Amino acid sequence: MIDSEIFTEQAEYLSGSAFKRWSISHQNEADTMRKLTQAGAKLITGPRGCGKTTLMLKAFDKLMTSKKGNGFPVYVNFKSSLKLEPLYRSNTNAVYWFNQWVMLKVISGIYDSLIKMNIHKDVFRLTKDQTAKNIELLEMGRVDLLNDEDDQITLNDIHTLADKVCEISFKSRFILLLDDAGHAFSSDQQKDFFEFYR
Repeated sequence: MIDSEIFTEQAEYLSGSAFKRWSISHQNEADTMRKLTQAGAKLITGPRGCGKTTLMLKAFDKLMTSKKGNGFPVYVNFKSSLKLEPLYRSNTNAVYWFNQWVMLKVISGIYDSLIKMNIHKDVFRLTKDQTAKNIELLEMGRVDLLNDEDDQITLNDIHTLADKVCEISFKSRFILLLDDAGHAFSSDQQKDFFEFYR
């Protein structure tokens, strides 16, 4: 019998056990992990396949399993961003919908982190399933199905949600690990993404 995970090369597609089995440590990794898990913005650069995602997933796992850690980690991968590129060609509000997608991806990551912490509750007006559905609709370009006011998300919603999940998980910091923003985004998306997070 062949283990199908043996042929998977990208860290974000491996299961937790396979990720641990197939990844190795770098001699300077402890220093990098310390920097990634401390407060403040960090930017990891490097060519495809050099291990940026692996480092982020290791940092996420370290934060998630630390007994004395005070951070609520959220890992978000933006690999599917090119599915939104047709909106930039056909919709005058493409930047707005791109920002909605980014915030939905963060909310989805929050739900994933809560589940890993064994906290199974809806913490936002959109449930985990509704969040996933709205991401899917945006990636299909069906913005016409997202005109309900409850579907619209603001940056203030994300701030409020971050405070809420820190409170219910007894954490004092909210840590976003945003992956594939540089490689996956088109040039327009990169500009809009960094403007959004500025």
